[in-house]
Amino acid sequence: GDAGKISIKPSGGSEAGIKFDWLINQADNGVQFSTTHGNFLIASPSGNVTILDQVDDSYSDVDGWTTFVPLYISDEIDHDDSPLQQSSSRSLWVLRSCHGTFLTADSVSKCFSCTKLPSFWQANGSNLSLACTSDSPPRRHHYLQCWKLQTYEYVQSMRSRFLNFSLGNATLFEALGWIHSFPAYPFHAWSCEGTSGSSMVSSPSLRTLSFLMAEAAREEGLPDWVQLVALFHELGEAVKKLDP
Repeated sequence: GDAGKISIKPSGGSEAGIKFDWLINQADNGVQFSTTHGNFLIASPSGNVTILDQVDDSYSDVDGWTTFVPLYISDEIDHDDSPLQQSSSRSLWVLRSCHGTFLTADSVSKCFSCTKLPSFWQANGSNLSLACTSDSPPRRHHYLQCWKLQTYEYVQSMRSRFLNFSLGNATLFEALGWIHSFPAYPFHAWSCEGTSGSSMVSSPSLRTLSFLMAEAAREEGLPDWVQLVALFHELGEAVKKLDP
């Protein structure tokens, strides 16, 4: 039966977002989203997400295409004194389809789709809403550690440590070699272990991203100096090799 009315609001575009009101129905292996007219949200193996008319016989739910499994994602942090304290208004979830892909909402194209990479949804129990968010457990953990260390004494110690430029030196191409081992998107979830039908996805390296951005600048016909900046702009991460 109906578990309640839910507002799915993709975030990341305009401040107001794009709101879709659905009914959320409890299914045998998860939940289903339907309109008040009985039309269901359906995920195809290709990743397309469409609306299934109740009288449309071209699809059937034999394989569970209209069912999404909500999976709670723990921050894996001690929240006792954290500004990101876990609550019903900040909990993160993923919505997995029967194909092993994950429901996401694009605020630019205004479309739903399913991707191999998990997209996180922030649940708010107070107003029964889900917001597709760029937030993730690794991102929360990173900023929590930053906030814990952001004291006057810590900032002064970091300035004296790094602003004398005595950690070491390297050529630009040596530094490019170092960042080959660093992920381009450290806050994203790139592997889906233990989920039926899902595949392992590796993060591109920071060096790969740097070359892609330089090549994009070249294809746009931008000056050589812009291409060089695009290639080297992430090299600050190489300090992790000099000061692990």
